[in-house]
Amino acid sequence: MKYRPEIDGLRAVAVIPVILFHSGSKIFSGGFVGVDIFFVISGYLITTLLIQDIYNNFFSVINFYERRARRILPALFVMVIFTLFIGWFILTPYFYRDLFQTSVSVAFFLSNVLLYIKSGYFSAISELKPLLHTWSLSVEEQFYILFPIFLLVIWRFGEKVVFWSIMFIIILSLTLSEWMWRNDDSANFYLLPTRIWELLLGSVAALILQKHQFKGNDIISILGLLAIFYGIFFFSEETPFPSVYALLPVLGALSLIFFANEQSVTAKLLSNKILVGIGLISYSLYLWHQPVFSFMRHLKIDEPNNYDFILSFIIIFIISYLSWKFVEQPFRNKQKIGKLFIWIFSISSLICLCLIGYIGHKKLGFPERLSLETQAISKGAFDKNPRQRECHFKDEYDNLEKSCILGANVKPNYALIGDSHGDMFAHELHKKLLSLNLASYNFAFSQCTPIHFKNNTSNHYSNKCFQKIIKFLETNENIDTVIVSYRWSTLITGKGYGVENLKLKENHLNVTQDIMKRRAAIVLSKIEEISKIDKKIILIYPVPEAGVDVPNFITKQRMLYDKEFLYEISYKDYINRNRYLIEQFDKAEFNYNIKRIYPNKIFCYKKIDNGFCKTVLKGQSLYSDDDHLSNYGASFVVSSIFHK
Repeated sequence: MKYRPEIDGLRAVAVIPVILFHSGSKIFSGGFVGVDIFFVISGYLITTLLIQDIYNNFFSVINFYERRARRILPALFVMVIFTLFIGWFILTPYFYRDLFQTSVSVAFFLSNVLLYIKSGYFSAISELKPLLHTWSLSVEEQFYILFPIFLLVIWRFGEKVVFWSIMFIIILSLTLSEWMWRNDDSANFYLLPTRIWELLLGSVAALILQKHQFKGNDIISILGLLAIFYGIFFFSEETPFPSVYALLPVLGALSLIFFANEQSVTAKLLSNKILVGIGLISYSLYLWHQPVFSFMRHLKIDEPNNYDFILSFIIIFIISYLSWKFVEQPFRNKQKIGKLFIWIFSISSLICLCLIGYIGHKKLGFPERLSLETQAISKGAFDKNPRQRECHFKDEYDNLEKSCILGANVKPNYALIGDSHGDMFAHELHKKLLSLNLASYNFAFSQCTPIHFKNNTSNHYSNKCFQKIIKFLETNENIDTVIVSYRWSTLITGKGYGVENLKLKENHLNVTQDIMKRRAAIVLSKIEEISKIDKKIILIYPVPEAGVDVPNFITKQRMLYDKEFLYEISYKDYINRNRYLIEQFDKAEFNYNIKRIYPNKIFCYKKIDNGFCKTVLKGQSLYSDDDHLSNYGASFVVSSIFHK
């Protein structure tokens, strides 16, 4: 295969935006499209090599896997082992266990599946995952496993059949992607079926270029480069992706593969020594950038500043060069490292990752690294409803009678309704009801809020999920008590309470005071719908939100800085954030019996001018993250529900 330096330059164009995107740069808001460019390049290069092997009667799936193992696994293994080692000193048990879990998925080439299950790519917590970026490697590895076998089977029917079979899969995959971003955007982003079209378009380019040579064309290749830059600078996390939008950087990359050759201006631009040099170490750059950024963020209490990122960039390039020089290059040299050794190394390293990852998972991230007091606080991160995924993340609401039952095996006379701020009470409510031989439906579903407000206005539309629950309550006479708990403050203010607005000011909010007042009244009217159907209501007022991931924030502070550190929530901020809703709830006269539960009276201590709310009580975390109570914290609220 003829070496094309402009392809290495294109790799540099792909990897630099990805690194800058993960650094948090707002200018490179669409830097994630670099991954799509990598997919196109990989599809093109891999298919070119496979076709040449077929033409030369040298095609072997085993030999292909060996080449991929040499290229991918040694540097990947070194990066993961080094990351696990550094994690011992920096990561809290919760994040350390997550790292071990991901390392197992890396060994099975399934980290994209695990990351899809656990969280979204654009969520705030994703920045703290050292192995977040391995999802794309898993997509490529899955492609590398399947595509040679596909080619081996289909090639016997002729090249036209191969070409049109690939085109059919491309159309199918892109169509699926268009459907998936509307129905499950995380699956769309992470999984192979909605990504394979990008790799296969690279394969199509390889098939075409085997038969037809294209002359360099500056106009088309420059337009392709501009298409890539448009995606890098103008796409964002709000852009449905992948979708037809991804065609812009993908077709841009294809135009460069086809037309940026020979003496074209773009070929000369991409073939300059700096870009080619970056392209040569692009794999190691991609491997190392996320762990470095992640650990830097874990080490910082405040948001990282420009100096932190400059230092991180320097570290990334130094480590990446060393990785390329002393790991990638030797293992790719068949004269230095033979076939038998690479197979033994690959298999043993993957087994090693599995064993280490499994042990770290079972050990819950080795909390024994910490003092006994800090261990007790750190456990709050794990202290969540164990049936959350089964009961809370429910997409179909037509069969509500098949929802999870809390408590005893009797006909439910309670119903818990809410979002995640309802589900956080489910486990403790289950235990309490079990002791009383009572039962409750768990209707605390993700995104099942009473109302949806439009943008920063009080304009709204009904939530089908909530309305179905109301109808179910109307027709189910056995249910006499409804426990209601939502993340009220986010409904009213339109945003979560984060580190950036611990000192709450009006200009931090996009929703005006008047709109918040109107929203509070509208929310109250939706709760009154329950009262109108003759059900006793147990109304849980807003839980104080910490604004920081309590168990991990306190544990990190104690690990790195202050061994006695504790964190408290400003009571004044809590009242400012929730006062309109509290006013509405307090003055409301419901049509039926109501019991009001005030979490702030359980956790907070008022003073004339200020006050505070506890996040740790009797040595244990009341919270599992920044706004959800742990099971331990929820137990105090649940006790007050049944206290007469």
